[in-house]
Amino acid sequence: GIGQKIQIGSLIPSFKLPKNFKRIEVPPQVLYDPKFSAFFSPDSFFAGTFLRHGKRVGFLRIPSYSASSIGAIGTTIRYYIARLQAESDYLVIDQTNNPGGMVIMSDMLLKALCGKYNPERHMHFSVKPSQGFIRQYLELRDSIAKNEDNLLSPEEVMDFVSRLDKEYEKIYKAYTEGRDLTDPISMLVLSEYSEKTFDKALFKLPWGPIFKAMLGVNIQEAQTYTKPVYFMINELDFSGGDATPAGFQDYGRGKLVGTHENGRTAGAGGTVEEFSIRSVIEMALHWTTSLMVRPGGKLVENYGVHADFSVPLTQQDIANNQANYFDRVLTRIEADMAQGGQAQK
Repeated sequence: GIGQKIQIGSLIPSFKLPKNFKRIEVPPQVLYDPKFSAFFSPDSFFAGTFLRHGKRVGFLRIPSYSASSIGAIGTTIRYYIARLQAESDYLVIDQTNNPGGMVIMSDMLLKALCGKYNPERHMHFSVKPSQGFIRQYLELRDSIAKNEDNLLSPEEVMDFVSRLDKEYEKIYKAYTEGRDLTDPISMLVLSEYSEKTFDKALFKLPWGPIFKAMLGVNIQEAQTYTKPVYFMINELDFSGGDATPAGFQDYGRGKLVGTHENGRTAGAGGTVEEFSIRSVIEMALHWTTSLMVRPGGKLVENYGVHADFSVPLTQQDIANNQANYFDRVLTRIEADMAQGGQAQK
């Protein structure tokens, strides 16, 4: 209606869900116990199931890729994915109006949908090889090499460090040659390192079996959704909101559904940092310091990620608060599945 605002990063979907929608929530006894609550970020997802034409449909809303902690988001993804895997026949992900966030959260979700990472199909980054970036990179490399928490085996430390060193050669080469950007480098090792150390720490918890009994899900193990998945995107998906559907598409995991007639994300496919200058006046400059590079060298910046098919919003949808929009999306998905659009993974 008139004056209605589009909310970026809202937990609740902008369209109306079916009347028989049943929300999946983290058990209250977990959320209110200090021992367990730190491992969950319930506001990071809105999930549930409903029946439609004899099938159990899973629904997962991702409002952003920001979270209070990496540990909390990893556990939360495992919980919801395990529940959806057990309670649905196919899954619809709504990522519309997503402002982005952390690459690690995006990677964790992608792994939960695909089962494992594929370095050849994973997103790379061309990075501005500044002294500051090189210093941060080497500090991270040294921190992993020291392994002060003793969570990794010597073989695991060697694997992570050798992979970081391989990418560092590209960074240093670009720096010494005075180039603006490096050749595409992989940052996947950082996501794998974060998840590995998190798992090792989680296994040390003495009350793991109690946790499993309370949740009905073993969050000490990776969880994967193996059934058909459809992923909703729009032109108000930025940064991580570009990267995640790009990875989903490049892995060949499922189909992207556009909610805009152009059927694409915003195309904010880079990292922007702010630099302050204080002199006679105070100024803030925003500088692009990396660009996302898809397999084959395709950029995300300015191009976005294009949907496999679109179900555009209409003026009538806006007027009636999108009361019937999701039904049209589901009808189009059902038609694609009937044509053999997705087989079970």
